[in-house]
Amino acid sequence: MREWAKENNEDEEVPTEYDDVHTPETMKIKPQISIISPKNLATVSAPYVGVWAKAESKAGIDHIEYYWDGELQYTATTAPYKGTLEISKRLKKGSEHTIEAVVFDSLYRTNRSSIKVKIGDDKVNPMIEFAYPGDGVRLPVGTSMTTMVNAFDPNGDILKVEFYMDGELEHVVRQPPYLWQFMVPSDLGEHTIRAIAYDHAKNSAKAEIKIISKESDTISGGNSRILDPYKNESFDEGERILIKAYLNEEARDDLKELIILARQKDRKTIEVAKVPGDPETGGAYIYTFIWDSASVGVYDLQLKIILQDGKMRFSERIPIVVR
Repeated sequence: MREWAKENNEDEEVPTEYDDVHTPETMKIKPQISIISPKNLATVSAPYVGVWAKAESKAGIDHIEYYWDGELQYTATTAPYKGTLEISKRLKKGSEHTIEAVVFDSLYRTNRSSIKVKIGDDKVNPMIEFAYPGDGVRLPVGTSMTTMVNAFDPNGDILKVEFYMDGELEHVVRQPPYLWQFMVPSDLGEHTIRAIAYDHAKNSAKAEIKIISKESDTISGGNSRILDPYKNESFDEGERILIKAYLNEEARDDLKELIILARQKDRKTIEVAKVPGDPETGGAYIYTFIWDSASVGVYDLQLKIILQDGKMRFSERIPIVVR
């Protein structure tokens, strides 16, 4: 749940770290991890199985290693920390095998979780649901919007997710997070977004939401800026952070590329999202993005706007905290 990091005092400095991260008591606590998919003794099939683990640590997760029968096969370094393990087609049906996930936090403490799985035929459909936006949401025309689905296969792996707008295929994603950045249709009224997930055995599942295009909101002029989140808001690790950006007339009319930056002191700047402008029409005036891979830390969010002539504009920095 989001809350104010400081009571509306925007002039105070944001702390560079949390006091409870490196206390002696906290440093004694191992990170926690459990494999949530596939289930123990589930049937899995070649060529791949996707493994999802839930991991938590006050110090933040550094990476998760995934093992098949004791052999390291995959290292996940960013949320949602999914692992993809290769299954040999030569394995005998009914044979049992061990999947193990080992978590490392930022203090390099470890913990592990393991399950048994059996080799068999994949006749189970994947699972899919919309994480954002909500069904029936009203969105202004002229907005560039991010939609996101959660998709996983309980006994295999997701091959791809297709996104449709009003029955027309618009976008295909083959790796999580399963996101699509789309322009809200100019036709006012109801529209249908459908997402279909396929596994390697050609099983599929779909989910649908309705969105409603409405007249554009009236937003005051001024500089291009981040509208959401607010200064000094705090978020829990693993929480999806909705970033809403406004572009002024100069930026949207001559937009080549919009980049959302997350800066940390003494660390490499992260590109949270990047979208191109249209050489003929420029860009939208409102953009929304979802950041679901933020590790524990203090960040300055900022817009980097690249114009068609190569000139760059930067917005004011918005400090936020992930804990």
